[in-house]
Amino acid sequence: MNMRPLTALAHDALCEVLHGDDRAIDATVGNGHDTLFLASRVAPHGHVIGFDIQPAALTATRSRLTAAGLDANATLLACGHERLGVEIPPDWVGTVAVVMFNLGYLPGGDKGLITRADTTLAALQQALPVLRIGGLISL
Repeated sequence: MNMRPLTALAHDALCEVLHGDDRAIDATVGNGHDTLFLASRVAPHGHVIGFDIQPAALTATRSRLTAAGLDANATLLACGHERLGVEIPPDWVGTVAVVMFNLGYLPGGDKGLITRADTTLAALQQALPVLRIGGLISL
């Protein structure tokens, strides 16, 4: 059986609700592929906020965004996604189209730094109030 990657299936589903002036959150930036996808969908007037605890992840993601001309459409935060409720601007509450999680570890990064259940559960709880009606969480 030839299956498409799960990330491609997630992107397809998110395209149904994500448009050119929306707000999105990438809770696990990693190497920036999902952040770039989100930024390309919300451009030119929307915005993405991305979270990661590894400097290498943020650097790689910023480079991808800059190369695509989308760096103005994203803010990258050097903190864990469990701070989502604190770091998201108050005016984002109830307006976010998509919150995306791609759990695991940073390919090529520190294998000792992995996504933990406790921080992910905290982030999921904090993500619910920021979603707009009809918004999606991808996990």
